[in-house]
Amino acid sequence: QTCALPISVVIYFDHDASFSFEKDKDALKLDNTDITVPNLYAMSADSERLSIDGIPYPYDSTTIIQLTVSVRKDGMVIFEIKDLPSTPSGLYYYLTDNKKGLCQNLQIHPDYVTYLKEGSYENRFSLVISKYDI
Repeated sequence: QTCALPISVVIYFDHDASFSFEKDKDALKLDNTDITVPNLYAMSADSERLSIDGIPYPYDSTTIIQLTVSVRKDGMVIFEIKDLPSTPSGLYYYLTDNKKGLCQNLQIHPDYVTYLKEGSYENRFSLVISKYDI
C-alpha cells in the first residue's frame, strides 16, 4: 500500500542558525495520529525530532541531515524533494539510503520510492547537501 498523503520536513538556510534545536528557527515534530501516514522528521544535533529545520548555509563543506521515518503499517514510502528551484544555486542535494547503499541525486531524480515494514528507521536515510557533486 502506498501512502498518498504528503508528509513533509522543511529545511531552510539561515546564516544565524545552528544544527541544534532553536525554538525561534525550528519546529518540533508532532506524530501523526493516522496509522496509514508515516512520520518523517529531521534529527537535530542535540537529538530533537524536527518538522522545520533551519540550518547554516554549507559554504565550503557537506552537510548531512539525518532523516527518521516511522511507519505503523507496512507499505511503500515515496520521498520527494519540493521547491528545489527556489534554493540557492551551486549546491547539490542527495538522498541516501544506507541499507541499500544508495546516494540519489535529487536534482536529477527528485523521487525515491522504497518499501518499509512497520517500525522506526533512525539511521537509514539522510539528506546530503554539498557544494560538490558526489
